[in-house]
Amino acid sequence: MDKLIFSLCPHDAVRNLPAWIELELHLRQRAGCPYPAQYFTDFESFYKQGFPRLGAGYLNPLDLLAAVDERGFTPLARAPFPEAVVAITAADHPSQEQDLNGATWAIVPRQFASYLGLYVGQQRGLKPGRVVLAESWLQVVRWVAEGRVPYGLVYKGVYEHLSALSRENVQVIGEAEVDFAWHGFVLTGQAPPELRDRCQTVLLNMHHDPQGRTILDRLGMERWLPIDQLDRLREAVNQGRAALQALLDQTPGAR
Repeated sequence: MDKLIFSLCPHDAVRNLPAWIELELHLRQRAGCPYPAQYFTDFESFYKQGFPRLGAGYLNPLDLLAAVDERGFTPLARAPFPEAVVAITAADHPSQEQDLNGATWAIVPRQFASYLGLYVGQQRGLKPGRVVLAESWLQVVRWVAEGRVPYGLVYKGVYEHLSALSRENVQVIGEAEVDFAWHGFVLTGQAPPELRDRCQTVLLNMHHDPQGRTILDRLGMERWLPIDQLDRLREAVNQGRAALQALLDQTPGAR
């Protein structure tokens, strides 16, 4: 067990690491969470060095689901913010959401926002004619801004954190916010039940603890919420992944 670590989704480690360090220390002090912290600022390093050794952590919806379904982790608590994806096009490209249907979309593979966009698109009768795979969200934004690809999918949070200059060159033409997907905490199934119960109790009651309240304020959230079910998240991931695979199979050279 001493080889396991506490870690974060790299997006969060980049944005507000000091507050997350305080939270990890809070869990260590209040719940006795034994896993030393190790943080990663890029997904390649996280998946190679962090995720395989994870004992406890705060993960994006896709990694949370993989930890629970593939590795037997226990979900402890979730953020109060629903996940959201936006469809963007160039600022000088007059478009409406329905114009997405049959068009080329730039996406980042193996990311929840991409699966969510494809899943919600299906529900709204919007299906890309083909997809182009980007290496990062910023590459999607750049391709769209330059007119290399007419449309792209990115996390709403990524769009909102773009520089003013980058946002001037693109516009949002569609948005989907869902109440069944969130970032959340998980704990390894190897952990004893008493550790699981302590960690969950501390997280769900942080807003009543003065130190916990301060940390939550620094993270910009009111409180942690319980995770009631993951079925709808599984559905979105499975259908979005299948939709992407079908598009790749019919698009030579897309990978």
